[in-house]
Amino acid sequence: MSPTASDIFDQLGRRGQRLTRARRAVIESLLASNGPASVRDLHLAAGPVDLVTVYRALHWLVELGLARQVPGGPGGERYELVDDAAHTHHLHCDGCGRMWTVPVCGIPRATFETIQREYGFTVTDHRLTFHGICADCAAGREAKRP
Repeated sequence: MSPTASDIFDQLGRRGQRLTRARRAVIESLLASNGPASVRDLHLAAGPVDLVTVYRALHWLVELGLARQVPGGPGGERYELVDDAAHTHHLHCDGCGRMWTVPVCGIPRATFETIQREYGFTVTDHRLTFHGICADCAAGREAKRP
């Protein structure tokens, strides 16, 4: 189950973190986004919060482990809230630029065992973004980027 605003606000309170109006707006914008959100989109959704404050709030959330930067394609940095209960990866449409978070992996455990055995490297986390064309773009109904 994805985190809710009250889950995040409670967790911040237990950690003794200050929750300003701007930080609250950025968190609520992340929660409202459909998939990883660009800084530009978060800035627009957060209301009267300046861009530098949005960046600061995002970096603060990343440092606390509540959000992460998502690798994607062109169009700048994207962020999403961390859902500890789900292992996810991302789909990025090279046509319209949209990005989705999906609860699939597809990397066999044997791959991690091979990396450990052959390279002496223990994988603790991984992130994967699949690039392609979404159904709308493939059908010629390219969605307008916000």
